[in-house]
Amino acid sequence: MAYQEYSITTLDDVPALVRSFAANMGWNVVGGNLRHPNYDGAGPGGLAFEIYTVSNALNHDLFFRCTTDPSRSARIRGPIWSTTVAPFSGYKVAPTKLFLIGMLDPEPYIAVVVEFGYNLYRHLYLGYMEKQGTYGGGSVLGACTGVEVSVNGTPHFKDKRYLHYLFQGHQRMTSASEGGGVEVIQADIPNPWRNFRDINAAPISTLMPNVNDNTCAYGGFGDDLNDNYVYKGKSSIAGANVLVPINCAVVRHIGTDFRLKPIGIPTGVRMINIQEIEPQAQIEVGGDNWYVFAAISKNADVYGNRRPNEEGGRYRISESSYYLGYAYRG
Repeated sequence: MAYQEYSITTLDDVPALVRSFAANMGWNVVGGNLRHPNYDGAGPGGLAFEIYTVSNALNHDLFFRCTTDPSRSARIRGPIWSTTVAPFSGYKVAPTKLFLIGMLDPEPYIAVVVEFGYNLYRHLYLGYMEKQGTYGGGSVLGACTGVEVSVNGTPHFKDKRYLHYLFQGHQRMTSASEGGGVEVIQADIPNPWRNFRDINAAPISTLMPNVNDNTCAYGGFGDDLNDNYVYKGKSSIAGANVLVPINCAVVRHIGTDFRLKPIGIPTGVRMINIQEIEPQAQIEVGGDNWYVFAAISKNADVYGNRRPNEEGGRYRISESSYYLGYAYRG
């Protein structure tokens, strides 16, 4: 288990730090590629991944990407804030800190948490499933990123058009090729790489998979498989908060019918209600250290706001993920 914290001024600082952290922790790192150090008990293997940045005048992105199939990737984008002077264009918010958390047991994972000033975060995840059932593969990528576009209105923290949480399939903020996914190799499951983005024409409020969707996986916040556990997962009387495993599933067809097939949980990460916890805290559970962060920004206001009295599409001056947080075992 490992934890490191760094001061940074640009996302371009992150890839080299992640590769060094991964190598020191025990991942197989060769030529910039990260691989499972003991895949199926047979030494280094499985899919290889790289980490890199892409930027232009306004966007600054950080990727985990499969080196053999670039369509398998997860991306975060730094926040874009509204300028203070009309016509209120956007500008990049600079990162301030990088947190790297990981472990090798029961499966290896690396969490990349970038802070953009206190209580404003982005999350990028590379790891493996703690599997339910028997199937091949198990690599999983996830990303949690906030509002990336100018918006006419104030996006709710569960608005699937403008926010993307870790391992969330019902979302429209990130493309299928950049939203992360999970590898599930099994004879009765076509398309072994399942994206965390479904093919429904529009986001919907409850977990109702498109019956023709053989491309998606579900489980993250907003997919409604695990959401209620987070809402109810705190007790002021006991002084305790519940760490909620992110149970994931894929669609499996049975003739003309379909079922949600559980596939397990991404290792090392849990959802947590942080209403009574600071958005950057350390807790101990059963002798293990867990590092807790707001998913995007802890806020009693459920909306991400723009400047007062503005009209039309505008960038934000605040973001909100309400009391949703992520805890990483390190």
